[in-house]
Amino acid sequence: MAGSVLWFFGLGFGAKAASGIMSNPKFWKVLDLVIAAVMVTIAGLLAFYRFS
Repeated sequence: MAGSVLWFFGLGFGAKAASGIMSNPKFWKVLDLVIAAVMVTIAGLLAFYRFS
């Protein structure tokens, strides 16, 4: 129970703290590139281990 309370309070305060940087369109472009890189890496690793 305490972990859940701490999680949601942290999530709320973190969202408020990050709202300034998240309003910048450049942040979203960088985040999209990071997510794309992670997805391509995971796909490559899955393909490598599947066909090796």
